[in-house]
Amino acid sequence: MAKGDWKVQSEGESSESDSEYESPSYDVLVKLLNKYTKVIRKTRSENEKLELENESLLAKLKSSDELRDQNEIMTTKLKELKLSLKELKEKT
Repeated sequence: MAKGDWKVQSEGESSESDSEYESPSYDVLVKLLNKYTKVIRKTRSENEKLELENESLLAKLKSSDELRDQNEIMTTKLKELKLSLKELKEKT
């Protein structure tokens, strides 16, 4: 068959793979579903923790940026004051 062509089987036909495949029992399916549910819950919990940590880090970053900006302002003012002091000393 060419790529993309599909063979349609009628209800009476069966392939070799169908006869080899055995449907899982209800109990097996329940166990599998429970296992995946636990994985999903654990992953969701970890995801929520990471989101909270991310929010905390973003808040710290914002605070750090604000402190850096304030520091730059204070540094500029300090330089201006030192220059003014130097000028005043030179005048006297």
